[in-house]
Amino acid sequence: MPASLTDYNRGIYNCPNLTTITVASGNAHFSVEGGNRLLYTADDGTKTLYAWPTAPAETTVPDGINTLKGTFWGNQTLTTVTLPESVTCIAQSAFAACPVLQTINLEHVTTIEKEGFYGDTSLKSATLSAHIESLEHRAFRDCTALETVCIAAENPPTLYSPSSKTTPFQGCTALTRIEVPAASVAAYQAAEGWSTLADKIVGYE
Repeated sequence: MPASLTDYNRGIYNCPNLTTITVASGNAHFSVEGGNRLLYTADDGTKTLYAWPTAPAETTVPDGINTLKGTFWGNQTLTTVTLPESVTCIAQSAFAACPVLQTINLEHVTTIEKEGFYGDTSLKSATLSAHIESLEHRAFRDCTALETVCIAAENPPTLYSPSSKTTPFQGCTALTRIEVPAASVAAYQAAEGWSTLADKIVGYE
């Protein structure tokens, strides 16, 4: 990749044999760790991991990464991901088309952007912490095995959608329960975007 590269959209789709990525010397923002982890460091010091083509089936993301964008897009063998506290944003297509992904911790994630988990057909549940602030449209689209979503946030996360018909859970045909704090059920059922999912929203103590 040239020294002039300043931006990179999404990631490297399903290239399990891509063992080496090279960034030309003099690039102010992009660098490579571990041979093929493509890293972007912004001027403010925040770090985005754009690609990791040879990530193992059970992967631990290195501490210090703040955002994942297109990182594991199309990974056909990824089953389990452990995120450090530093990861707060699951950006576009970070885990899209990962058909055997089953387990990921999202305890410190505040934002899941569009298509973050699009088409992850083995993901049966998702637990979002009290820190979650926003979910974009198609965040979990076509996660056809997804049955339960548990959200610890008392205030309904903002849903960003280009139309009222598009939710983060579009195409999640097995989804029957969205569990939220019992005292927040009415707020979720009335909130913009969430109201279309009111019949699935239930409370837990």
